[in-house]
Amino acid sequence: MDTCSRARPIARSIAFSSWPARPTKGSPERVPIPTNLVEIRENDRAAAARVQVEARERFQKWFAKGYAVTGLESRDGGTDYLLEPIAEIDGLRLPELTGD
Repeated sequence: MDTCSRARPIARSIAFSSWPARPTKGSPERVPIPTNLVEIRENDRAAAARVQVEARERFQKWFAKGYAVTGLESRDGGTDYLLEPIAEIDGLRLPELTGD
């Protein structure tokens, strides 16, 4: 796969004014990102590219299903992006996306 030619992903994220993030209604989906991604890239560029491609594909999958990033959770070895269905976020209204 040519990692230089990438489709432009459409990202929706929601910022909340309080931290920690509000409780979720269920178990959020997660996209993990390793803390040592820079180290991975310095030692094995192909491995780093695979991590980035996998993360991009997972984000695109969940965004296409109507999910949004609603939080971050640190853990040993990385950070998880938390995603929830937009329809389950009380009071949230997002504008419709249109193509370029």
